[in-house]
Amino acid sequence: MKTTEWFSTFEEPYQSQAISNYNCRNIDYDSEQETASVALTSGFIFSKTPEGYDYWNEYLRKVRFAEMNPLSIEARLLKLPEPYRTQALNNVFEKRRIVHSDKQALKNAFNWAESPEGKSYWLRVYLTL
Repeated sequence: MKTTEWFSTFEEPYQSQAISNYNCRNIDYDSEQETASVALTSGFIFSKTPEGYDYWNEYLRKVRFAEMNPLSIEARLLKLPEPYRTQALNNVFEKRRIVHSDKQALKNAFNWAESPEGKSYWLRVYLTL
């Protein structure tokens, strides 16, 4: 996503502040960034903003924590306002397979043959469940 697209995913007041700080640079090029934290660190110089270095560095810490500890899709969808929340959750649940056991979950989780442990390893685990 482009830098400003990442900024639009931030909660307020960070969203509008980041966009404002980015726009103050007077650069007409919105580059692609891999993550929200990369967009934030490349979007503007923290110490040259009205909010200051400490403010943005603390928010960057939160963004990086969220990137390393993502919530499940359901947890993120719960933050949406109604009626979007219910509609989105219904669509997710419709597409998801119902798993009735740990065995079935393991069987459908990934391709055993392509894992580092190999198919025979996961078959032994599966048979012990």
